[in-house]
Amino acid sequence: MADHDASSAYKAARSAGRKYLSDHAKNDFKGYLPVLDDRVRDADLVGEINLGVREVPLSKIIGTRTAARSNAFAGNFMPLLAENTEFGAKWCKLYASHIEEGIREPIKIYEYINRYFVQEGNKRVSVLRWCGAVSAYARVTRLVPRRDEDNQAVSIYYEFLDFDRREVFDNLWFSHRGVFTSLIEFSRRYCTDAGLDTDNKTIARVLRESYSDFRRVYKEAGFASLPLTTGDAFGQYVEIFGFEPQVDPELLDTRVRSCETQFRLLSLTSIGETAVNTVEMRSREEKTPLGIFSKKRQSLKVAFAFEATPDTDLWTRTHKLAMGRLACRTEDLPGRLEIISASNVPAGAGSYEPIDRLLDEHPDILFATSPNMSGELLRLSLEHPETAILCCDGAKPNQNVMTYFPRMYEADWLIGILAGAMTGTDVIGFVTPANFHRSSTQNINAFALGARLVNPRVQILEYRMEKSPPSDADFIRARRSLALRGADMALCPHQINTPLVRKAFPGVYAQLHMLDLRTGHPKDTIGALALDWSVLYTQLVLDCFTTKSSILDISRVGSDASIHFGWGMNTGIVDTYGVDAFMGHNATRLLSIFRSLLLGDQIRPFEGPLYDRDGTLHLEKNDTMSLLDIESMTWYHEAIAEILTEKDP
Repeated sequence: MADHDASSAYKAARSAGRKYLSDHAKNDFKGYLPVLDDRVRDADLVGEINLGVREVPLSKIIGTRTAARSNAFAGNFMPLLAENTEFGAKWCKLYASHIEEGIREPIKIYEYINRYFVQEGNKRVSVLRWCGAVSAYARVTRLVPRRDEDNQAVSIYYEFLDFDRREVFDNLWFSHRGVFTSLIEFSRRYCTDAGLDTDNKTIARVLRESYSDFRRVYKEAGFASLPLTTGDAFGQYVEIFGFEPQVDPELLDTRVRSCETQFRLLSLTSIGETAVNTVEMRSREEKTPLGIFSKKRQSLKVAFAFEATPDTDLWTRTHKLAMGRLACRTEDLPGRLEIISASNVPAGAGSYEPIDRLLDEHPDILFATSPNMSGELLRLSLEHPETAILCCDGAKPNQNVMTYFPRMYEADWLIGILAGAMTGTDVIGFVTPANFHRSSTQNINAFALGARLVNPRVQILEYRMEKSPPSDADFIRARRSLALRGADMALCPHQINTPLVRKAFPGVYAQLHMLDLRTGHPKDTIGALALDWSVLYTQLVLDCFTTKSSILDISRVGSDASIHFGWGMNTGIVDTYGVDAFMGHNATRLLSIFRSLLLGDQIRPFEGPLYDRDGTLHLEKNDTMSLLDIESMTWYHEAIAEILTEKDP
């Protein structure tokens, strides 16, 4: 509590100001108050909005309007001038008046990009801060800059203005665009579902109240020191747990504290770092460089969540086969293994409850076998830290989740080499399954690069399937559409519509067909791509029994919490096969040579220069891409001439 003697208070406040000045002498303002006039000197202001009198957090008042008084205060608004000056006498008089009856007259401030600058009342702010006040009443004028999408702060600020130019969201700010708009939509939907008014004032009030509760708990948990805006943390919390105002305080506290690791990972983004550990180049002989228990396990319970059934979905079938192979090895394992599973787990938000029920059976490891489940797994990982949860999806930088996904693009690259060498029309089709539309373009780009490596004239046509699972008619339509455009070959998803096919090709997920140019009917199959998930499942489970370094011992603190297993052909999880009888000696030898080079890490599919369809250079000559760059790729290589759908003839 501040000393009620005005003179003593001034001396102590001035001492605090001088210390601040010394500690911050090397910052941009040399320890003094920032000046609004300096900030807007080169800005293009398009107007002012009178926001009236409102309560403003003192922490958001960061400077003064003009330079006239900037040197009289340190950057923390503590006085710097001597006590025997007119300034010192006025400060002491104001302090005594505040102690006796409080400061009642509103100060006058300008708001500019979510920060406040004092026009009248610098000493009042100084006294209030010294006395420990947290807010002050102020007449607020909002300065509106011209919209500038190239200015990050201005573009974020316009998200607020686009919602309502007169609303104020104190203490709510973000490091990037999109979060505020997303929160407004969450609040709007909540108001609609709760039967509340859906005018801007109500939507804003509900959002402010929800954020205020979160902010209080966030600070009580000690997270305020993280290099992360509280708004970003709130946005992440809402993504995980949903927008739910008026949560029970105890439950809110538990949820916020459970997000600590995720907040720490997210904070790395704010300082320009990416946190994800990738386990990539791993041969069958190497050991996993990870681990969960300090001693070997004697028993293990493993759970699998499947999006569909093996009879209806090719992707599910490959994972189910791997689970069966793992189960067949139980007698060979040095401990007891129990396997449980759930099928037909809905995609998206609907996956939460069935996976949560599976976790209620307390498995040590849970494999969620579809990328469509990844949205709910961050929340489930935070709620069930005792279980190692892995999702079959691309890497999730700065998220407290473990993921695994094969480098399928390696197999696509090899089969592309085969297709490029054997095409007679220099036009090749690539059929993309419906459930891969939202994924990276890495697979078709790798296929195109492989084909172009041996045939610089080749053009690739992509056909996007719209239905999942596709019917026979869908496959016929796709092949015919490609053949009509000159494609004499096409890489197509494997059809599993008969028991005989399922039995004969248990691991195949795509086949390279030679097409009849008139009908699109497959004349011959000259190559295939196959997956064997049991390589990964068996090795990770075996590590838990036989080593002190397994997925069960992965640290849940800091950047160690985000792990991605990106295994490739050198592990056996994915492979390319050619049919020698149709390929001929030269094509067989060509495929063998490039396969050996790839497995020996002597050549990589993505090596520059790489250009997209618009001629933009994405990779310089001789440069290569990291796994994270490949998995986040969204552009199409210049060899891809056309993208077709079922709407195209």
